[in-house]
Amino acid sequence: MSTGTIGQSSSSYDTHTVYSEIHYAPCFVEDESGQIHLKLEGAAVEGTTTFDTTERTGGEVLSLALSIADAHGHERRHVEKILPFDLPVYVLGEFHADGSIGKPGALSKNSNVIVSLKSEEERGRKLRRPPNGF
Repeated sequence: MSTGTIGQSSSSYDTHTVYSEIHYAPCFVEDESGQIHLKLEGAAVEGTTTFDTTERTGGEVLSLALSIADAHGHERRHVEKILPFDLPVYVLGEFHADGSIGKPGALSKNSNVIVSLKSEEERGRKLRRPPNGF
C-alpha cells in the first residue's frame, strides 16, 4: 500500500503598466470665500469610481505574438473616477502664482497633490494606522 500527498498548484504573475493615459476635466472648488482652479495633473484623486473594466486584448498581430510568448496574455484596464458635485473635498497641494492649486514646483519640499472625498481626519487616521500584525 502506498500513500501519497496531494500537491498544491499555484501560479503567479506580474503586472506591468506598459502605457498609461490620464485625462482630467477642468475642475474648480468653491466655498464661501470664493472659487479656485485645481490642476489635477499628477494628483492622487480619491473620487468615486464610476467605471472599472478589464478586457483581454486580441486580434492584433503584436498582441497575438505577446500572448503566445506569455501564457497569461495581456489585458487593458479602463477606470473612471469622478468628484461628484456638491460634496466636500479635501485638497492638499501648493498654491500657484496663477491662483490655482496643483502639484508642487521643482524646488518645493512637498511631493504630493491629493484631492479626496475623504476628510483630512479620515486620511490622517489611515496614515497613522499601524501595519498589519501590530
